Amino acid sequence: MNLTKVIAVLIGIVVVATAVLTVKNIKKTPLTVVPGDSVVVSISDSKVDEGQVPTIREEDIIRSFFALIDQDHPSDAISMMTPALVGDEKSKQTWGVHFDAIENISITLIEPSMQEEWTDNEHIYKITLEVTMKPESAFAPIPNYGWDNGSNIRWLSIEKISSLWKITGIATGP
Repeated sequence: MNLTKVIAVLIGIVVVATAVLTVKNIKKTPLTVVPGDSVVVSISDSKVDEGQVPTIREEDIIRSFFALIDQDHPSDAISMMTPALVGDEKSKQTWGVHFDAIENISITLIEPSMQEEWTDNEHIYKITLEVTMKPESAFAPIPNYGWDNGSNIRWLSIEKISSLWKITGIATGP
């Protein structure tokens, strides 16, 4: 393996490690963090030929986003969203309050949606989630901030911006 390929692999590992360092014990996701400084990265269902740098699938980004919310890291989840979606500082704080009101959240199904409307850089997924809200969130201005305890469906838009996938929309319908 020549020096250029080694550097490319190391850069890829650093990028992936940075994305997952705050996530602990993600269930059923190809990205996992091992206690200590060691980071183990595996890309599930991906075939990587020798000499290639593995790529992270869009589904991995979605799984990481919801895992960060589940692991009580709302600010890290917010950092995966586009500035246009996050909005100003007040809006950013509101996102944090909403995410913090979620006691547990896990993905039960990820489905590509409306593929005929996809562009090269923007894709939409239908996500089925199992959610438990913190009891005090029932008294929010919008009870549970629009989430139900139990099964929830959300439509997640992601866009490739400067070679990184970012969350551009979270909606209750397509």
